[in-house]
Amino acid sequence: MRKEMQECVELALRLKKSLVEYYRKREKNFRPLILTRYFKGREIKGERDEVNAVDWFIHCYRFRNGDSLIDRFIKENKGRLSGSEVAILEGWKESFEGIFEVKSVDEDTVRLYNLIDEAEYTVTSNIGKQGLKRLSAGEFVVTRLVPLDDIYLLSGVSLHYPSEARSMLEEEALKIVKSNLPASLGKNKEKWAQGWQMQKKLRSEFISYFGDEIIVVPGEKLQETMEGFLTYYTEKAKSRLSESEKAKYAGLKSTFPVPEKLAGADSAGVIFDETEGFNTYTDFKLFMEPFKDPELIKDEECKEAILGYLWSDTISPLPFRKMVERYPENAQKVFAVLFNKRNWSNEKDFPVLMRKYKGAFLKEKPKPTVIPTVQKRDPGGLERINSKDSSKG
Repeated sequence: MRKEMQECVELALRLKKSLVEYYRKREKNFRPLILTRYFKGREIKGERDEVNAVDWFIHCYRFRNGDSLIDRFIKENKGRLSGSEVAILEGWKESFEGIFEVKSVDEDTVRLYNLIDEAEYTVTSNIGKQGLKRLSAGEFVVTRLVPLDDIYLLSGVSLHYPSEARSMLEEEALKIVKSNLPASLGKNKEKWAQGWQMQKKLRSEFISYFGDEIIVVPGEKLQETMEGFLTYYTEKAKSRLSESEKAKYAGLKSTFPVPEKLAGADSAGVIFDETEGFNTYTDFKLFMEPFKDPELIKDEECKEAILGYLWSDTISPLPFRKMVERYPENAQKVFAVLFNKRNWSNEKDFPVLMRKYKGAFLKEKPKPTVIPTVQKRDPGGLERINSKDSSKG
């Protein structure tokens, strides 16, 4: 390893120790968040889980205003951190987990192939060669990676599997690809580009089919409605394939699983946005109607729906932004009544409202919600929609 990189790795080790110490001093406040977010539905099995929970909190958790623990650390140490230290810390907010095959092990680095995003990474350990001793070519490792210049660092405690576990881990990777779009994209630039391109194409077809980027249907009809669109889209895509290519998709049925809460709602909304992609919402009619007719803001159910959307930590600013764009004058009246502010201004007050309640979303990096399926691992579709199901909860 070149001297400059070695110095960078040593600096990273010092920074990580400082971050962990920063967390420990405030653990009483942060521990409940770990229990309700990281360990929700999980069994705590031992020290490895505890270490990885803290590692997740440091790199991934976002407070309501969108800040991470790393952001808070940087702000509280402003003036004491060098430019290079801040740059490393900022990069660490882009960490990710993967299921990796160890392709090769060198003196100071290893090459890991991620079964999830199908990209290869050059990786080292911030504790030097000792951290790479347990790795051997052909085995698999489940771990978190954080960027450092042009390579990556192992982060947290890794879980090791022998080469014989390939089939099981490939199945697990496929489950993640199907259920977790950000993980399936990882740092694979080619997949990101394909995702944006496919999202643009699918959105165009959605608008062509429904006549709008926003639709509202009874919750019980959402699955049928979306599967009708997906069947239309799939058949149209298949018509451009050769006969031999069509044969691969013989008997393929377009499916769109709908969560029970959404299916049981009086109304379900779908917004297919150019940037935020495909999003679903419960009780969307109650939310939307006052913006079409401001008199309805006097209805307690409508008022409750709007406030529920506002207070929810699973709903981005998107539905509010769409209402302001579509019904600017009505939105002004709705917010004026809702917040008892006669001189409400969409231009001035709306951005402040979104920063107050939706700050975490405003700081998120946009991600496509449509990805290509991998035929060799998932012979069941042309591309996949990752539905961001939002609720008032």
